[in-house]
Amino acid sequence: MKIFDRVDAVYEEAAEIRAYLHSHPELGENEENTARYIASVLDKHGIAYKTGFAGYGIVACVGSGPRGIGLRADMDALPMTEETGAPFASQNPGVMHACGHDVHVTSGLAILIMLKDIEEEITARGYTVKLFFQPAEETVGGAERMIKEGCMKSPKVEKVFGFHVDPNNPIGTFATKAGPMNAAVSDFRMTVKGTTTHGAHPDQGTDSIVCASEIVMAVQTLITRHTAPTTPLIITFGSIHGGEINNIIPAQVELLGTVRALDPGVMFTTKRQLMKMAKGIAQIHGAKVEFDWNFPSFPALINDQAETEIAKKVITKLYGSDAVHLLPEPSMGADDFAFFSNAAKGTFVNIGTGVPGEPFHPLHSEFFLPPQEVLKPAAAVMTGILLETMGIDFE
Repeated sequence: MKIFDRVDAVYEEAAEIRAYLHSHPELGENEENTARYIASVLDKHGIAYKTGFAGYGIVACVGSGPRGIGLRADMDALPMTEETGAPFASQNPGVMHACGHDVHVTSGLAILIMLKDIEEEITARGYTVKLFFQPAEETVGGAERMIKEGCMKSPKVEKVFGFHVDPNNPIGTFATKAGPMNAAVSDFRMTVKGTTTHGAHPDQGTDSIVCASEIVMAVQTLITRHTAPTTPLIITFGSIHGGEINNIIPAQVELLGTVRALDPGVMFTTKRQLMKMAKGIAQIHGAKVEFDWNFPSFPALINDQAETEIAKKVITKLYGSDAVHLLPEPSMGADDFAFFSNAAKGTFVNIGTGVPGEPFHPLHSEFFLPPQEVLKPAAAVMTGILLETMGIDFE
């Protein structure tokens, strides 16, 4: 396959697909129209698929061999108001593709359209390429639900790949690393319960605000004094709420937080120590603490060495060795692609979207808008990785 020729051939349609998806974003677990539109494109090109995974997820297949290769494309948007001023800006008030998932879905569709042309060869090689159009990456972790519902079976997926747009690097460059690439995350709600009293008589109650404040400060020692300095760990409180008036000490304070680590053992130990420390401090104050960990928890995203070498080889072949950016350290951000890479060997690649001379806007910004041209390198490299894995020649 001449990848660049094929990418050029599908680009006009891909650009139209991306414009539609970007202008019609939907939040996680509500991607009904997005799924319907994806299905319409698959139908147009005669690509087989099954729907209903984790709600609105879709598994599309090219080839019918006994060995499965997977590629993930997440499809949900964020609860934000778009400020890009693009001609195809969001038409859904308060919802925006601020994380580039419209690019992921579009690239996935372009890849399938290109591979459809060589479907017989894919089958002859003994493979089935499975594209996971995944819902709810930003919310409940749709990857885990899709896997539990059998997306990695029939045929069994042996290797799986993922990708994400990356504004930190320019178009035509790609970032990855073997080993840990993204952190595991566990979110929690902590409720500190005291007793209400007037601010003039604090001795007659139990001050939940003072207790909560002491906990917030104390648990940081779990990082600085209970964990090796060389071991990445973050404990962040992103929300604290208690009381309604200046002179009444409230009965309780609610805090929302997150724990992030690269090592599963560190994550387990930190969660246990966090609860023990908080309850101990509360006991000293005569208060109580309750924890709720019933939030999505993602494992660490760990790239397989062999699959990462395949990605580097393909990038170098298509764009040159300078296009390969090896990340010097993991990100403490999380991505539920980790569930896929835990279920099969695989790797994750960041696709550069930066344009020299243009303003920088990070992911999850109301101004984030990867240019249409990023569809080409995204589709080219990920197609190349799949072909290289299957032993199919390309240039």
